[in-house]
Amino acid sequence: MTSNGAGPTRASFRRRRSRTCTESSGSFRALGYDDLSAPVDLLRKHHDRGDPVAVLTALLLLTDRSCFGRRARLVASVVGCEALDGSCLDEIAEHVVHAEELVVDIPRAWIEERFSIEIEVPVGEGARESGGEFTPDPPGDEAVPSFVRSRRRFDPPSRLWAAQHLVRRDATRVREILADATPLPPDHRAAIGAGVVRGAIDLEDEGRLSDDAFRMAVDAGLRSSRGAFRLEALELLARRAPDEARARAASDPDAKVRRWAQRSGADAERPGTFPGISPLP
Repeated sequence: MTSNGAGPTRASFRRRRSRTCTESSGSFRALGYDDLSAPVDLLRKHHDRGDPVAVLTALLLLTDRSCFGRRARLVASVVGCEALDGSCLDEIAEHVVHAEELVVDIPRAWIEERFSIEIEVPVGEGARESGGEFTPDPPGDEAVPSFVRSRRRFDPPSRLWAAQHLVRRDATRVREILADATPLPPDHRAAIGAGVVRGAIDLEDEGRLSDDAFRMAVDAGLRSSRGAFRLEALELLARRAPDEARARAASDPDAKVRRWAQRSGADAERPGTFPGISPLP
């Protein structure tokens, strides 16, 4: 990833990883269909388990726009593929959480052969506009392939998974993950906050969540504008302070959250309040 020190980073991939991606690019055509097994088939076909180039293929899949409306299912399919080992998943999650965008130098052949991967090519960055289409500039050296720069956006479901994955790996990074999300759009920040909460719930259930991480995760979740995300934060809070969680839920603007407060009354395990959360007005 690259950064200018003043905001989110960019996840950048260049020529050293282009060969395998060029060979496999035709398989992206399948993503236009309803069968979301295509991403997993692509990873299995072109990458052995732990292949570092699989990280780029996975990131391209996660930012493919043809799966709009099925993003959560796409994320689950990609990150659950056995071709991605723990180190691959760690690297993917780092890019998705911390990078504002994915920047890829696409081989010229992908454009010439009209593969159906979604590629956005801005004018003035190794390309020229011609008749409404973007055409790569001819290479100055025939021995060096021509590349076209593509900027691709991550989406909230990807960021939610990535935040949950990183928190589960290291709960001490909760503050860093939340801070890096600050410049992102509100729905992306909310997704990262929800991922932090889900990761914290996993660790709390395993007895591995520190008090500081607990406080930060609950606070981030309760600030969300989405009732479903606030409810997850309340479920985390209820593990240590069920009375406080029910009180907050009872005055929540979301009816589903208020109903949860009523149902959870009989399930409280340990009464008390949590001092890290400000009291209700």
